[in-house]
Amino acid sequence: MKNSSLKYILISDFNMFGYINGIPLFFKNTLDRLNFIPLTKNNLEDLRPDDIVVFLYPDWLDINNLNFTNDIKNYGAKIICIILDMMSFYSTYNISRSVEISFFNTFDFIITQSDKMTDFLRDHNVVQPMVNLEIFDYPLPMSRELILTKLEVVKNKVLHLEKVDPVLVYAGKFDIRFRPWIFSPVLANVKLNVYSDTPVAAREIDFSRRENVVFKGNFSMENIFENIDGNFSIIWNGLEDGVTIPIYGASMSLFKTLSISSKIDFSIVRLLPIICRKGTADANLVEKLEIGISLNHLDELENVLQKLPVSTYKKYVENLFKIALNSSKGFYLEDALHKCENFLSSDFIEKDD
Repeated sequence: MKNSSLKYILISDFNMFGYINGIPLFFKNTLDRLNFIPLTKNNLEDLRPDDIVVFLYPDWLDINNLNFTNDIKNYGAKIICIILDMMSFYSTYNISRSVEISFFNTFDFIITQSDKMTDFLRDHNVVQPMVNLEIFDYPLPMSRELILTKLEVVKNKVLHLEKVDPVLVYAGKFDIRFRPWIFSPVLANVKLNVYSDTPVAAREIDFSRRENVVFKGNFSMENIFENIDGNFSIIWNGLEDGVTIPIYGASMSLFKTLSISSKIDFSIVRLLPIICRKGTADANLVEKLEIGISLNHLDELENVLQKLPVSTYKKYVENLFKIALNSSKGFYLEDALHKCENFLSSDFIEKDD
C-alpha cells in the first residue's frame, strides 16, 4: 500500500450498550491504536485514491441503504467489510439472501467470523477474498502489566488443583427466550452461575425454579477476574436438539452455527474452558485450539465432567492463557486487518504497474 494511504472506520450515531458510534467496544481500542480515522457517510469527500475504509456490517441505522459502497469507490478507496451479523437470517429486516450476497460482493475484502461462515458465503456465491477472524478480541480496561498479573494468578491457581469441582458460568446478555436450556432438567445436577452484562436483563426471571441455577448479578470488563465464580463457561448456540428456541426460528438457529459467539472472547480472557455444541463454529474453534469440550447433547455433560481428568482441564487453561495474552491486547483484529491491507496493497501495486 502506498505510504500516503489513510485508514478510515465508517461510523454512525448508533450508541447502545457495547457500542460507541456504531463500533463494538471490543474493536474500538484496536482501531484507535491503529490510527483509524472516523468517517461518516456525510463527509466521504475526505477520501483519496488508495485509502482504506473499514465497514462493520450491518450498519444498524441505515440497513436498507446498500448503495453507499459505490460512493466510496467513486473516490478510489478500497473497502474492508467485517461481518458481525447477517440480516437475511432475520425475518424482521426483510432483506433477501440474494440482496445481502450482492452487497457483500461490492466490498474489496471481507473479514468473516469462521471457516463455516466463509464456506457458507462461498456456497452462496460471494466471490470476494475473505479471511477469518475466529477470535473476537477482549481488550481489558487496565494496564498490560495488571492484565498479565491477573492472568498469571488464575492460571497458577488452576495448575495447583488436585481436582476440579465443576461450576458452570453463563455470562452475557441474558434473555430466557434465547436461553431456555439454562433451566433444562438434564442440567439439574450441575451447578450453574448466571451473570448478565446488562443491568435489567434478568429482573423478571424466577431463578428459584432450579436449585442448581443461581443468578449472580451483573459483571463488567473491569471486574471479570474478581466477580466471576466458576471454572467452565457454557455456550450453547445453534440448532437445538431436545431444547428448542422458538424465537430464533430455523434460519436464525442456522446462523448461530456459522458465527462465533461473543462469549468465546470473554471465556478466553477469564481462562474458563468452554462447553459448546458440536457442529457449530464455536465447537470447531474450541476443538482446534483445545480449549474446552464440545458435545452433541446437553444430557452428555454431567457424565463428561465427572470423567474429565484434571490434567486435561489444566491443559485447556494453559492453552487459554496463551490466547488471552493476545486477545486482551487486540491482536486478532489487527492481524486480520493487516492481512487485508497486504492483499489490497499488492492489488494497488498491480494497478499502478
